[in-house]
Amino acid sequence: MSNEEQIPILTTENNLNNPDLTFQNIVESIEKTLNHGNYNQHNILGIGISMPGFVDNILGTNGSYADKNENLFHIKRNIEHKFQIPTFLENDSSAIAIAEQYFGKAKDTSHSLIINIGWGVGLGIIVDNKLFRGYSGYAGEFSHIPLSDSNKLCSCGKRGCLEVEASLSAAVEFAEEKLKSGEKSILAHQLTNDKPGNSHLLIQSSLEGDQLAISALAKSGYMLGKGIATLIHILNPEKIILSGRGAQAGSILMPQIQTAINEFCIPKIAQKTAITISNMTDRAQLIGSACIVLEYSLEKLVSTN
Repeated sequence: MSNEEQIPILTTENNLNNPDLTFQNIVESIEKTLNHGNYNQHNILGIGISMPGFVDNILGTNGSYADKNENLFHIKRNIEHKFQIPTFLENDSSAIAIAEQYFGKAKDTSHSLIINIGWGVGLGIIVDNKLFRGYSGYAGEFSHIPLSDSNKLCSCGKRGCLEVEASLSAAVEFAEEKLKSGEKSILAHQLTNDKPGNSHLLIQSSLEGDQLAISALAKSGYMLGKGIATLIHILNPEKIILSGRGAQAGSILMPQIQTAINEFCIPKIAQKTAITISNMTDRAQLIGSACIVLEYSLEKLVSTN
């Protein structure tokens, strides 16, 4: 397929605090894709969806939406009903880990940790070349390790979570607070109420040399490094890969991550772990979502034969 024939990637920023609107946006994106390609529906293996939250990939539910009447709780069932196409659901950080394992920096590594730097801080765990899910399927809730001294309330309802200082959301909030206190930055006329868009602006501004953007990401990077030091002590991975949206700011984050590891990690253990930045840009989650369709479809094909 030539570049002219390739189907464009459709992007819609979703606010997960508005489940009904989020679901409608997902439906519209699928409809646009199907209409653009003039697909024969019978030739489509499936629809892959990856999203943050307490995703049960077997039941196809997202437990972060406790009201079972909400469309996002039964998202797999509802999308299948709408389009009559097999649909597969995965946690966003797990999907990114799958993509990195097959196509990225984790490809030649049997024991790796893939950190999804985004609105929160997710984690995919690869052990013996397999995605580790834990007993109930929720392994990798890196965001909620209690390492922060901040009194800010986390999205989970607890205080002290790593997420409130190490995520892109935390970096944006830090920049906003500094702007309100009078600090100068090119961000002053750019940040809006669009939180996902703000993280992109922050990253781009840091790469262009804006001092406030750099300091905001550096602060998050240090806390991220503190969390990584904890992971190294517990899991002793061969490689840690920074992935997800925040990987674009890897050159800003890495020095602070290394500083925290030097401070908090036993050198003999830390020296055995390589830390690297994903080369999959911001498409790891998209690729991972496609991978789960192939993986689960093949499993189903094998089991029926």
